[in-house]
Amino acid sequence: MAIMQREINADALARINWQERVSGKDWIENRWAITNELHELGTTSEDPDEAEVLKLLSCVISLHLSVNTNSPFQAALRNGDLQTAGLENFEAADVECLAIMAEQAGHPWLKARIADVAVTAAQELGMKHLWKLGADASEYYLEYASEPLHTDKAIYVYEEFQRGLQLGWVYGRKNADLSERYLRVLRTSLSYAIENRIVGVIIPFSDEIITRDRRQGAEVAAEIESAADQMADNNELRFDSQSLFYKLARRLWEKSGHSREGRRCHLAQGESLVRSAQGPGQAMIRSSWLAEGIAVLRRAGADRARVIELQNNLVDMRFDMLDEFQQIGHETDVTELVLEIERRIDADNLFDAIMQMLFDCTRWCNFEQLRESVIATARRFVLSNLFPSAHFDQDGTLVANQPAFDANDESSVYNAMVRRLLEFDHKLLGDVVVRKACDIIFNKFHPSLNDIFEILSMSPVVPEGHELSLARGFLAGFNFEWHEASTYLILQPEAIIRSEYLRRRMITKTSEDDGTEREMTLNELLSPDRANQVFGRSLVLELRTLLVEKTGHNLRNRWAHGLMTDDQAFHYGTYCLWWTLWRMILFPIYRARLEEARQGVQQATDPAI
Repeated sequence: MAIMQREINADALARINWQERVSGKDWIENRWAITNELHELGTTSEDPDEAEVLKLLSCVISLHLSVNTNSPFQAALRNGDLQTAGLENFEAADVECLAIMAEQAGHPWLKARIADVAVTAAQELGMKHLWKLGADASEYYLEYASEPLHTDKAIYVYEEFQRGLQLGWVYGRKNADLSERYLRVLRTSLSYAIENRIVGVIIPFSDEIITRDRRQGAEVAAEIESAADQMADNNELRFDSQSLFYKLARRLWEKSGHSREGRRCHLAQGESLVRSAQGPGQAMIRSSWLAEGIAVLRRAGADRARVIELQNNLVDMRFDMLDEFQQIGHETDVTELVLEIERRIDADNLFDAIMQMLFDCTRWCNFEQLRESVIATARRFVLSNLFPSAHFDQDGTLVANQPAFDANDESSVYNAMVRRLLEFDHKLLGDVVVRKACDIIFNKFHPSLNDIFEILSMSPVVPEGHELSLARGFLAGFNFEWHEASTYLILQPEAIIRSEYLRRRMITKTSEDDGTEREMTLNELLSPDRANQVFGRSLVLELRTLLVEKTGHNLRNRWAHGLMTDDQAFHYGTYCLWWTLWRMILFPIYRARLEEARQGVQQATDPAI
């Protein structure tokens, strides 16, 4: 749907004199306030033409600019299916009006924004006669940003400068003078940002130097390296900022063909992280810096003795870190859940009681519902998802660094789903449902090894030759001997997965470069591309969280590498694995029962059957 409900021509725009509504505005810091003001004026205006123009202008100003992407303009706010105006809402009449407004506007930012939105929308609509607005917008952006980039306002305008540079590259490529002016401002403003330590400008402008004018890369690298050296001399900023400067300098040196200088900055980057780790602060943060510093030094080819020395220091630091760990939690009343479990497990034989435990009390996660839930939670609790996160295991080892949550990044959403299972769903399932169900079944039936064998013999999922290990593991769970259950069961999912693949004639081996073959690792077997076809996305997510995800329970890898202690076997992750294996093995029987029940209902309602 178009923004304007009626066409506005040049005469109508001249009569309205809309420029007066926006004269004297601060386009650097108060754009959203101006957007709301224009929207209100458009709503209350008695002139229908003015109302349409002010509404269009407020939509243009509200758009969020995202440089160096395929979709440079996004809706500013989203709430479920509702959102503010996006580029997809602009139609041909809107664009034609904007083309006229770009010439009439007074402030260079406003001229640039109107022309940019117009040409971007025109490109989507195939309006080639307006593409000249791209070069105009580039000129306007340069006029607007040149002066602020050399002041403390640089952080507010650098994206507009980048956008103008991009437009000039596309629409003004033949304009050598425009390109030269942009590169000149880019170079001088980058020097100003380096001198004043404006990191938010240095990073993107360094990338622009590499992309647009690599000839100046060595000169900029020398400036950044010199600034990093001064940080150490003056005890300025934090050493992690210094390491970032060395990292940028290294990249610029290498891209400009100076490998020796690049290695020098690479080593300096690692040593700056080491110095940061040796300073005051929490052992968790310092150990993270030290681990990163060691990794950087190894990649840079540092002296081996130095690396070994630092690795020994890291071990000591991680012991100190364990003393800093604290547990934060809250109590949850699960009385109603426990009573419901007692009500549902009422069978008069062991097999039916186990089926009730597996299929009547709870179920696997639903992939799509869990995905929607973590996205909705992130929108509801915005502050808890604004920052990157570091994940440590029980021994204080950093196992994963994850960026801030991004609902548009599937890997980010997937990691959030793993954390939800780990921290909430599995804890409730293991500590409450599984333990209570085991208690009910044990006290009522006192299962024996032969009882478990008999049940396993009914399932086609049990891999040949693994019956005894599975039976002992399941029986140990009913007896609350979870260390024994872990010993028997943690490695069994891999056997079940291979067996299911082979039943479907799917390959479980992979070829090496030397022509030999090897069995796929569990991580490869559970690759979503292949595992989803057999087990479905929901079960694959459950299995990966339990067995191989570093930010999940990671039971298989911790057990196989001797990292799980005896006490850690008594953990809700182990209980959940026990329950999941039971459910995998008996699921075909459950599905057959459902089909029999469906056929029975059909026969009862259709006399012809």
